[in-house]
Amino acid sequence: QSSAKIIIVEDISITNDSLVSSEHLQQLRQEITKQQYGQNAGYEIASLARYELQEDGYFKAYVEALDARVLTETPGQSMVAVTLRISEGRQYRLEKITFANNKTFPSSILRQAFAIQDHYVFDTGMIRRGFEELLKLYASDGYVNLVPVSKTYTNDAVGTVALLVYIY
Repeated sequence: QSSAKIIIVEDISITNDSLVSSEHLQQLRQEITKQQYGQNAGYEIASLARYELQEDGYFKAYVEALDARVLTETPGQSMVAVTLRISEGRQYRLEKITFANNKTFPSSILRQAFAIQDHYVFDTGMIRRGFEELLKLYASDGYVNLVPVSKTYTNDAVGTVALLVYIY
């Protein structure tokens, strides 16, 4: 018999010192309130909020769940109001994507796996999908154990991220 309680976020507020646009706050409210959470709800909510901001180029976004106030409770479920501290930070753009250890395909073919163009807003979701496409590309040539590993290099002075992808 499991005593794990489902946590549902009914409302989200942010601290007065938070620097987040109203557009992003609305986006975060929509994403966070349609999910169910478990024991680590604060961590999960902060991670989801950070993920959403990173998909919009806020690569170094800071999100902290400060508290969750229970609004209503039943034996298996809690409806809560969550307070977040958020700082979007700077919006970053993709400088370039380069590859190392690629002996099977030329870099130009590997680069095509990533739909994001250089100088576009750095969207971590597009980067993840690019990695999925890399795996498909290598699998189509019989390489099913490919492990792409990336390293990011941020240039805070100009707000860019360069991505180096190692092929193992």
